[in-house]
Amino acid sequence: MDTASVVIIGGGIIGCSIAYHLAARGCRDVVVIEKNLFEGAENSSLSAGGVRHQFASEVNARMSQYAITRFEHFKDEMDADIEFHQDGYLFMATSEAQMASFDDQLALWARLGIPVERYSPADIAARVPGISLDGLVGGTFCAKDGFVDPHAIFSAYAKKARELGVTFRFQTQATGIRRTGDKLTGVQTTAGSIATETVVDAAGPLAPAVAKWFGVDVPVRPYRRQILTTMPFDRLPKELPMVVDMGTGLYFRLETGALLIGMVNRDEPSSFNTAVDRPFADHVIMTALERYPLLEEAQMGRSWAGLYDVSPDHHAILGPVDGAPGLILATGFSGHGIMHSPAVGDNLASLILTGTSPIDLSGLRLERFARGEAFAESQVI
Repeated sequence: MDTASVVIIGGGIIGCSIAYHLAARGCRDVVVIEKNLFEGAENSSLSAGGVRHQFASEVNARMSQYAITRFEHFKDEMDADIEFHQDGYLFMATSEAQMASFDDQLALWARLGIPVERYSPADIAARVPGISLDGLVGGTFCAKDGFVDPHAIFSAYAKKARELGVTFRFQTQATGIRRTGDKLTGVQTTAGSIATETVVDAAGPLAPAVAKWFGVDVPVRPYRRQILTTMPFDRLPKELPMVVDMGTGLYFRLETGALLIGMVNRDEPSSFNTAVDRPFADHVIMTALERYPLLEEAQMGRSWAGLYDVSPDHHAILGPVDGAPGLILATGFSGHGIMHSPAVGDNLASLILTGTSPIDLSGLRLERFARGEAFAESQVI
């Protein structure tokens, strides 16, 4: 039987980041179990890659601060170009109530030293030439936000983790755990058993199934999210922030001379369906045309769909679980896994090895739901 100090179930960006940060802190007998042929093969590779400070909760804003600082120096640390374009995020309000919420958040961001500006409709028009101002009452803009190449990030974490001694088991599926009494003693896989006392559940939308092996109910559900792209066209500006219409949920940004567009179907139930919903895609295009009429000159390119692992309060579920010795949760990112991956990896690695972490993660533990301490993240796309 193989042995490991830590077994990580899930080779997406979160699993790869945790593996790298454990190894960088000296814990190198780590095994990552991934059912696909390579790391990041599913939802990590399908992300829009947005990175932003602008969250309504302090813990999410702090996680973003931590992560964005790392992204800014990623090439020096990881010897990889993640194409971090800090073109900003522009959130737009379509009601006075939404703008009042933005004003509350501006106070939080100012206290944390995050440089977010309050925008009028005229400011929005100046920042995004050609945008329709119909129904807009204002917005917020942070120039330090932007987007990254998710593939470059998880590939760099996996490469560095392997160089430091981490073992990746691809095309291998975890099938259960081994226990002696209440003590975790190992993980069962399709390629044999691995003796360990610590398992990190980073299985994304499948994380609840892993947690059930420990008798733990994790309230994370899969929800389809789809992205459309145009073909390159000349009328697009050379610089454009990630634009988010909080009224409709529409967002768009530049993508190598083209436009990347997304929007949430708020009526769609939870499922593992990752087929593109063509009727809803048509609705997204019409909504985007109304907000950004320049799209009339574009031809549509490819489209795809992936899954968010969504928690009830749209915050990640991180850390150990009461009554489940050996289990560490890293799930429920609700679409924020790419942008928070450096912070999650480093802070969870520290928590596993020392019992403490640079950012206080106690408010993100699973027990918050049973204690009535969940707190909603309203700045969700």
